[in-house]
Amino acid sequence: MISENQGQIRTIIDNTPTPSLFIRSLMNDFGITNYVVSGSIGLKLCKVADGQADIFVKLNSLETWDVAPASLILQEAGGLACNLDGSNFILEVGRRTKGILGIGNKRRDLVDAIHARAEG
Repeated sequence: MISENQGQIRTIIDNTPTPSLFIRSLMNDFGITNYVVSGSIGLKLCKVADGQADIFVKLNSLETWDVAPASLILQEAGGLACNLDGSNFILEVGRRTKGILGIGNKRRDLVDAIHARAEG
């Protein structure tokens, strides 16, 4: 279940023991204080869906099967799963995503801000 504090981002999830430079910059810029380590892309998106994390960002592109099931779960829970540029995933075999953003709310300003940082 998505957190009641949908406007706030307190926890970011990734798969490395310590935050990368990009993740660390997001934490500083958005005042994110908690960092959670987890395994697969799908598991991270599901942890955003159930409120264990508020945001997940991955810069590299991924295969459809990495994101399709869990992105639907996140969307059904009231969150957003999209390409880093904010566009919807095109879920077809052989097509790769353009990075991934999973967020427990639909704040467009955050999507745009994260995309700008990823491009910069």
